[in-house]
Amino acid sequence: MKRVRDYIEGLIRSRAIGSGRRSTFRISIPKTSSFEADGAVFTYPATPPQETHRAGGVLEQNFVLEWIDPRSVSGSYTLEDNDLAVDLTAVLGFASGRKVAFANELPISVEGQDLITFIPLGIRLDSELYGPADDGVNARMDKVFKALVTLPQKKAIAIGDAIRMRNAACNLAEQDYSSAYGLLVAALETLSGEFGENSSVWEDWDLAGEWDAFIAEQGLSHDQAAALRDRLFLDKQIRIGEKFVDYTISSLDETFWDQHYWEYVPTIEIVHGHGASANWLPENFAWQDAGTLGDRVPQRLSDLRKRLTKTYNARSQVFHRSVRLQQIILMGVGGAGQSLSDPLPFSGLRRIVDCILWKEIERGLLGARSVPHYTRIRPTP
Repeated sequence: MKRVRDYIEGLIRSRAIGSGRRSTFRISIPKTSSFEADGAVFTYPATPPQETHRAGGVLEQNFVLEWIDPRSVSGSYTLEDNDLAVDLTAVLGFASGRKVAFANELPISVEGQDLITFIPLGIRLDSELYGPADDGVNARMDKVFKALVTLPQKKAIAIGDAIRMRNAACNLAEQDYSSAYGLLVAALETLSGEFGENSSVWEDWDLAGEWDAFIAEQGLSHDQAAALRDRLFLDKQIRIGEKFVDYTISSLDETFWDQHYWEYVPTIEIVHGHGASANWLPENFAWQDAGTLGDRVPQRLSDLRKRLTKTYNARSQVFHRSVRLQQIILMGVGGAGQSLSDPLPFSGLRRIVDCILWKEIERGLLGARSVPHYTRIRPTP
C-alpha cells in the first residue's frame, strides 16, 4: 500500500485540485452491491456500467474509475499505474464490505478523441493458456485420476494439491498476477516437499547450533543428546529453498528446453465511445510458435539455479511481506525478466510445473495396480 500512501500524500500537497495526469481503470462488482464511490481519490466517469455474467457467478457490473495524479501532468500509462489501481480496488472492496474485482488491463487513449480502449494484460503473462487444446485430453485426465487412486495417499494428495494451486494461479493471473505467481511457486514447492530428497544432516538445520549450545549447558550425556537431537529433528523441513531448487533442476531432462511454446495472440478492434472495451475477434486469433522453452527458462545450470532461487524468494516476498512483484518481469517481454536477478517468467514457471507434474504422475503409474473401468455420464441430447 505504499503507492496509495504516496498518492494520497500527493493529493494533500497538491494546490491545484483536479490538475494532473488522468489515469483510468476498470472494476467489476456484483450488480446488487452497487454503491457510490465518487470523491477526491477517484470518481466514476459518466459512463453507463456494462453487465456481465460469469459461469458460477452472479450478474456483475463493470465500472470505469478515474483518478487524477497530481505528481504527473503528462506521460503515458505505465504498469505501475496498475499497481496503484489494484491497491485502490482493495481499499474500495474493504470499505464497501463487498467483492470488488480489479481488471488487469492497459487503457489505450486515442489522441483527439474521447476514447479509451482496454486491452487485457492477463493474457500476456501466459497466452498459451488461451489457445486450442491438444488432442488426448480424455486420456490425460484418465492418467491423473488413476494416479490419484493408485499412488500412496500422501503422494497422491501432493499431486492433487499442486494441480489445484496451478489452476488457481492460472485463473487469478488475470486480476492479481503477483499473488498468482506466488501460488504457482507454492504448487512447485508442494511437489518438492513430497518428492524431493530431505536433508538428514543435523548440521544443515538452522537451529542446530543453538540446540548444541543448550545440550552443552545442560551437560547431557552422549545418549541423552542423541535422543534429543533425533526428537527435535523428526519431520523437520531442512534447507527448504535449496531443496526446491535441487528438486526442480533434477526433474527436468534435456528435452524440456527443446519443447516449443505457443502464443495465442488476439486481434483487437477499437470500439468508439468513452470507456468502451476492446472487441476480441476470435476468428482472427493467431496461434503462433514463440520459440522454445530455452528462451524462457535458462538451460545453463548455474543460471537456472540463480533464477530458481529468485523464484522461490519471490513466493516468500508475496506471502510473507506482501510485496507486489513487477508485472513486466513476470511477463518476460521486451527483454524484461531475463536477468539472473529476476525470478522466472510466469509462462516458463508454469511449463516447469506442468512438466514435473506429468513426470511424477507417469512415474507413479509404473507398476500401479489397475483401477475399475468407469463410464463417463453425459447428458442425453
